[in-house]
Amino acid sequence: MYIYYLDESGDEKSNVYIFSALGIPAENWNNVFKVIKRFRIYLKNRYGIRIAKELHATEFIAGRGKLGSKIVTKRQRAFIFRRYIKLLAALSKYNVECINVSVRSYEEALDRIINRINRSLETKNDYGILVFDRGDETRIKKVLRKMRVFNPIPSKYGEWEPNVRTKNITIDRIIADPFFRDSQDDYLIQSVDFIAYALLRYDYPTGKIKKYGLENLFTELKPILNLHAHPADPYGVVRK
Repeated sequence: MYIYYLDESGDEKSNVYIFSALGIPAENWNNVFKVIKRFRIYLKNRYGIRIAKELHATEFIAGRGKLGSKIVTKRQRAFIFRRYIKLLAALSKYNVECINVSVRSYEEALDRIINRINRSLETKNDYGILVFDRGDETRIKKVLRKMRVFNPIPSKYGEWEPNVRTKNITIDRIIADPFFRDSQDDYLIQSVDFIAYALLRYDYPTGKIKKYGLENLFTELKPILNLHAHPADPYGVVRK
Protein backbone atom coordinates (compact mmCIF):
# COMPACT_ATOMS: atom_id res chain seq x y z
CA MET A 1 0.00 0.00 0.00
CA TYR A 2 1.09 3.56 -0.71
CA ILE A 3 0.49 6.64 1.44
CA TYR A 4 0.25 9.82 -0.65
CA TYR A 5 0.80 13.21 0.95
CA LEU A 6 -0.64 16.10 -1.06
CA ASP A 7 -0.32 19.86 -0.97
CA GLU A 8 -0.78 22.76 -3.35
CA SER A 9 1.02 25.92 -4.34
CA GLY A 10 0.23 28.90 -6.54
CA ASP A 11 -0.02 32.66 -6.66
CA GLU A 12 -2.35 35.30 -8.07
CA LYS A 13 0.09 36.50 -10.72
CA SER A 14 0.66 33.10 -12.31
CA ASN A 15 -3.05 32.15 -12.12
CA VAL A 16 -2.13 28.48 -11.80
CA TYR A 17 -2.93 25.70 -9.35
CA ILE A 18 -0.20 23.21 -8.60
CA PHE A 19 -0.85 20.00 -6.71
CA SER A 20 2.00 17.72 -5.76
CA ALA A 21 1.73 14.25 -4.26
CA LEU A 22 4.50 12.33 -2.53
CA GLY A 23 3.75 8.61 -2.51
CA ILE A 24 5.52 6.41 0.04
CA PRO A 25 5.24 2.60 0.21
CA ALA A 26 3.83 1.75 3.63
CA GLU A 27 6.68 -0.65 4.34
CA ASN A 28 9.21 2.16 3.79
CA TRP A 29 7.38 4.89 5.69
CA ASN A 30 9.51 4.60 8.82
CA ASN A 31 12.74 4.84 6.81
CA VAL A 32 11.52 7.92 4.94
CA PHE A 33 10.38 9.61 8.14
CA LYS A 34 13.73 8.94 9.80
CA VAL A 35 15.58 10.56 6.89
CA ILE A 36 13.49 13.73 7.15
CA LYS A 37 13.65 13.76 10.95
CA ARG A 38 17.45 13.55 10.81
CA PHE A 39 17.46 16.49 8.40
CA ARG A 40 15.37 18.54 10.84
CA ILE A 41 17.78 17.67 13.64
CA TYR A 42 20.64 18.85 11.41
CA LEU A 43 18.81 22.14 10.80
CA LYS A 44 18.34 22.56 14.55
CA ASN A 45 22.00 21.92 15.33
CA ARG A 46 23.42 23.94 12.43
CA TYR A 47 20.97 26.83 12.07
CA GLY A 48 18.95 26.82 15.30
CA ILE A 49 15.69 26.03 13.44
CA ARG A 50 13.27 24.53 15.92
CA ILE A 51 12.40 20.91 15.20
CA ALA A 52 8.70 21.67 15.75
CA LYS A 53 8.75 24.78 13.53
CA GLU A 54 6.56 24.49 10.45
CA LEU A 55 8.55 25.16 7.30
CA HIS A 56 6.34 26.73 4.63
CA ALA A 57 8.22 27.19 1.38
CA THR A 58 6.83 30.58 0.34
CA GLU A 59 7.53 32.22 3.69
CA PHE A 60 10.80 30.36 4.16
CA ILE A 61 12.31 31.62 0.90
CA ALA A 62 10.91 35.12 1.43
CA GLY A 63 12.82 35.33 4.70
CA ARG A 64 9.69 35.80 6.79
CA GLY A 65 9.18 34.46 10.27
CA LYS A 66 11.43 33.56 13.17
CA LEU A 67 12.69 30.01 12.74
CA GLY A 68 14.44 29.53 16.07
CA SER A 69 17.32 30.75 18.17
CA LYS A 70 19.38 32.19 15.31
CA ILE A 71 18.86 34.51 12.38
CA VAL A 72 18.80 32.47 9.16
CA THR A 73 19.72 34.67 6.20
CA LYS A 74 18.02 34.46 2.81
CA ARG A 75 21.19 32.98 1.34
CA GLN A 76 21.23 30.31 4.03
CA ARG A 77 17.54 29.61 3.43
CA ALA A 78 18.23 29.15 -0.28
CA PHE A 79 21.00 26.68 0.59
CA ILE A 80 18.65 24.78 2.92
CA PHE A 81 15.94 24.70 0.25
CA ARG A 82 18.42 23.18 -2.19
CA ARG A 83 19.55 20.57 0.38
CA TYR A 84 15.92 19.71 1.16
CA ILE A 85 15.06 19.05 -2.50
CA LYS A 86 18.19 16.92 -3.01
CA LEU A 87 17.29 14.93 0.11
CA LEU A 88 13.79 14.27 -1.23
CA ALA A 89 15.21 13.19 -4.61
CA ALA A 90 17.42 10.66 -2.80
CA LEU A 91 14.30 8.95 -1.42
CA SER A 92 14.11 7.08 -4.73
CA LYS A 93 15.93 4.21 -2.98
CA TYR A 94 12.75 3.72 -0.94
CA ASN A 95 10.57 3.59 -4.08
CA VAL A 96 9.03 6.96 -3.28
CA GLU A 97 7.23 8.59 -6.20
CA CYS A 98 6.13 12.15 -6.86
CA ILE A 99 3.23 13.19 -9.10
CA ASN A 100 2.66 16.81 -10.08
CA VAL A 101 -0.14 18.77 -11.75
CA SER A 102 -0.08 22.38 -12.96
CA VAL A 103 -3.37 23.65 -14.43
CA ARG A 104 -5.65 26.69 -14.38
CA SER A 105 -8.32 25.72 -11.85
CA TYR A 106 -8.42 24.11 -8.42
CA GLU A 107 -11.02 21.53 -9.42
CA GLU A 108 -9.05 20.53 -12.50
CA ALA A 109 -5.87 20.18 -10.48
CA LEU A 110 -7.58 18.01 -7.90
CA ASP A 111 -9.24 15.86 -10.57
CA ARG A 112 -6.00 15.35 -12.49
CA ILE A 113 -3.83 14.40 -9.54
CA ILE A 114 -6.35 11.94 -8.09
CA ASN A 115 -6.71 10.28 -11.49
CA ARG A 116 -2.92 10.06 -11.92
CA ILE A 117 -2.51 8.56 -8.45
CA ASN A 118 -5.22 6.01 -9.18
CA ARG A 119 -3.57 5.15 -12.51
CA SER A 120 -0.17 4.77 -10.87
CA LEU A 121 -1.65 2.39 -8.29
CA GLU A 122 -3.32 0.37 -11.04
CA THR A 123 0.05 0.01 -12.76
CA LYS A 124 1.60 -1.16 -9.50
CA ASN A 125 -1.39 -3.43 -8.76
CA ASP A 126 -1.54 -1.74 -5.38
CA TYR A 127 -3.79 0.45 -3.25
CA GLY A 128 -3.28 3.74 -1.45
CA ILE A 129 -4.62 6.35 0.92
CA LEU A 130 -4.49 10.14 0.55
CA VAL A 131 -3.35 12.61 3.22
CA PHE A 132 -4.05 16.31 2.62
CA ASP A 133 -3.23 19.46 4.53
CA ARG A 134 -6.17 20.75 6.55
CA GLY A 135 -8.29 23.59 5.24
CA ASP A 136 -10.42 22.31 2.37
CA GLU A 137 -11.82 19.06 3.72
CA THR A 138 -15.40 19.36 2.44
CA ARG A 139 -14.50 20.17 -1.18
CA ILE A 140 -11.83 17.47 -1.40
CA LYS A 141 -14.10 14.79 0.08
CA LYS A 142 -16.90 15.77 -2.29
CA VAL A 143 -14.65 15.51 -5.36
CA LEU A 144 -13.24 12.11 -4.38
CA ARG A 145 -16.64 10.65 -3.51
CA LYS A 146 -18.01 11.77 -6.87
CA MET A 147 -15.05 10.21 -8.71
CA ARG A 148 -15.80 6.86 -7.08
CA VAL A 149 -19.14 6.88 -8.90
CA PHE A 150 -18.73 9.08 -11.96
CA ASN A 151 -15.34 9.82 -13.47
CA PRO A 152 -15.52 10.32 -17.26
CA ILE A 153 -12.10 9.96 -18.91
CA PRO A 154 -11.64 11.04 -22.55
CA SER A 155 -9.62 8.74 -24.78
CA LYS A 156 -6.18 10.13 -25.66
CA TYR A 157 -6.73 8.64 -29.13
CA GLY A 158 -10.03 10.45 -29.66
CA GLU A 159 -12.33 7.45 -29.07
CA TRP A 160 -12.29 4.41 -26.80
CA GLU A 161 -14.35 2.64 -29.42
CA PRO A 162 -16.49 3.87 -32.35
CA ASN A 163 -18.59 6.84 -31.24
CA VAL A 164 -17.43 6.53 -27.61
CA ARG A 165 -15.22 9.46 -26.66
CA THR A 166 -15.27 9.06 -22.87
CA LYS A 167 -15.38 6.13 -20.50
CA ASN A 168 -16.47 6.10 -16.86
CA ILE A 169 -13.29 4.89 -15.10
CA THR A 170 -14.09 5.18 -11.40
CA ILE A 171 -11.48 5.63 -8.69
CA ASP A 172 -11.11 2.21 -7.09
CA ARG A 173 -7.46 2.04 -6.01
CA ILE A 174 -7.77 4.76 -3.37
CA ILE A 175 -9.05 3.50 -0.04
CA ALA A 176 -11.60 5.37 2.10
CA ASP A 177 -12.06 9.11 2.40
CA PRO A 178 -8.90 11.21 2.41
CA PHE A 179 -7.23 11.95 5.72
CA PHE A 180 -6.37 15.50 6.80
CA ARG A 181 -3.42 16.63 8.88
CA ASP A 182 -2.31 20.01 10.14
CA SER A 183 0.82 20.80 8.15
CA GLN A 184 2.53 22.31 11.19
CA ASP A 185 2.53 18.84 12.76
CA ASP A 186 3.54 16.85 9.68
CA TYR A 187 7.01 16.88 8.11
CA LEU A 188 5.78 15.01 5.03
CA ILE A 189 3.11 17.55 4.13
CA GLN A 190 5.74 20.26 4.61
CA SER A 191 8.01 18.32 2.25
CA VAL A 192 5.31 18.21 -0.43
CA ASP A 193 4.82 21.96 0.00
CA PHE A 194 8.49 22.46 -0.88
CA ILE A 195 8.08 20.26 -3.97
CA ALA A 196 5.01 22.17 -5.17
CA TYR A 197 6.76 25.48 -4.61
CA ALA A 198 9.83 24.27 -6.52
CA LEU A 199 7.57 23.45 -9.48
CA LEU A 200 5.81 26.82 -9.22
CA ARG A 201 9.12 28.67 -9.40
CA TYR A 202 10.39 26.41 -12.17
CA ASP A 203 7.38 27.42 -14.26
CA TYR A 204 7.19 31.00 -12.97
CA PRO A 205 10.60 32.11 -11.65
CA THR A 206 10.93 35.43 -9.87
CA GLY A 207 13.93 37.72 -9.66
CA LYS A 208 14.52 36.61 -6.09
CA ILE A 209 14.48 32.95 -7.08
CA LYS A 210 16.93 33.57 -9.91
CA LYS A 211 19.19 35.57 -7.61
CA TYR A 212 19.79 32.46 -5.51
CA GLY A 213 19.83 30.02 -8.44
CA LEU A 214 16.69 28.12 -7.42
CA GLU A 215 14.69 28.41 -10.64
CA ASN A 216 15.66 24.94 -11.93
CA LEU A 217 15.66 23.15 -8.61
CA PHE A 218 12.53 21.17 -9.48
CA THR A 219 14.52 19.25 -12.10
CA GLU A 220 16.66 17.78 -9.30
CA LEU A 221 13.62 15.74 -8.26
CA LYS A 222 13.70 13.64 -11.43
CA PRO A 223 14.76 10.41 -9.60
CA ILE A 224 11.39 10.31 -7.80
CA LEU A 225 9.16 11.93 -10.44
CA ASN A 226 6.53 9.72 -12.06
CA LEU A 227 7.41 10.48 -15.67
CA HIS A 228 4.51 8.33 -16.90
CA ALA A 229 1.96 10.69 -15.35
CA HIS A 230 2.32 12.81 -18.51
CA PRO A 231 4.88 11.34 -20.95
CA ALA A 232 4.78 14.44 -23.18
CA ASP A 233 6.36 16.48 -20.38
CA PRO A 234 10.08 15.85 -19.64
CA TYR A 235 9.32 15.71 -15.91
CA GLY A 236 5.92 14.06 -16.09
CA VAL A 237 4.03 17.19 -15.01
CA VAL A 238 0.36 17.11 -16.00
CA ARG A 239 -0.39 20.48 -17.59
CA LYS A 240 -3.82 19.98 -19.18
